[in-house]
Amino acid sequence: MSKNLKEVSPTPLKPDERPISYNPRKILGIEVSTTTVVHALFKLQRLSIVPMALYFPVHAVNTMITPLVNPETAPDSFLTAVHKWVPQAASKILIASLLTHIASGVLLRGWKLYKSHVLKEKYHLHHQHKHTTSQDDIGLTGGISGYLFGVYKQFTLSPLSMSGYVLTPLVLYHLLIMKWVPESLGEPATGFDFVKQLLRASEWWIRWFAGIIPLSALISAASYHIVAGACRLLDVIDMKKRKNASRIISGLSIAGFLSILRLSNANSFSSDWSQFKDIFTKLNFLRT
Repeated sequence: MSKNLKEVSPTPLKPDERPISYNPRKILGIEVSTTTVVHALFKLQRLSIVPMALYFPVHAVNTMITPLVNPETAPDSFLTAVHKWVPQAASKILIASLLTHIASGVLLRGWKLYKSHVLKEKYHLHHQHKHTTSQDDIGLTGGISGYLFGVYKQFTLSPLSMSGYVLTPLVLYHLLIMKWVPESLGEPATGFDFVKQLLRASEWWIRWFAGIIPLSALISAASYHIVAGACRLLDVIDMKKRKNASRIISGLSIAGFLSILRLSNANSFSSDWSQFKDIFTKLNFLRT
């Protein structure tokens, strides 16, 4: 019997696979533990995507399809129609859900890093990364297009998490130039006329570094994060389905880039240069 036994090297559990200890503390008479807080953050992060998931198809049509049809008038016409049936509080709900999603994700990330560090110090765990087909390891399909961000082994970031960190400053920039800065100047939120101006600015560095590059990156990162996030949320394991999802991401990214090129060639503007100049002067992109 003993002759058939084979010695193998021990493989420790990943730190995040260990059960969370239940050590409740009373806050205002209510028992609160690490378990309940972490689970609440997970649920909060998932619930926060509902408003964005409902709005994304509408926004995707307006940014990736209508400019391909008619970049002169279609985006503004569609945007006007949307504003008629979307509640006025929709933008505030979307921003609140976005900030909630980011904040809960950062808190969960911080807790995971802290828990991993504590367990390694306590149990002397040194887990060696093994190649798997998990979406956490290789993204949707693996390779350059599927993995997208090759820093998992060095920084323990999954491609989905990394896309979220890349997407966050791009979304904040988008909100700055389209909503927050115009409103701070006493002007209404900008529309597609402003995007056209931005993409046709006489200064090439503004046209590329403030327009084409960040908007293209925003569309690609958002497409990856939303579609890959949906696969993760729905526990899509089948590689064929994940490849189809990867094709959807590529299609959305290409459509978005072509839309940006079409908008950059649009000729009709109803907004004047002063609005564009005031916004970027406040952002210190232009000299006064």
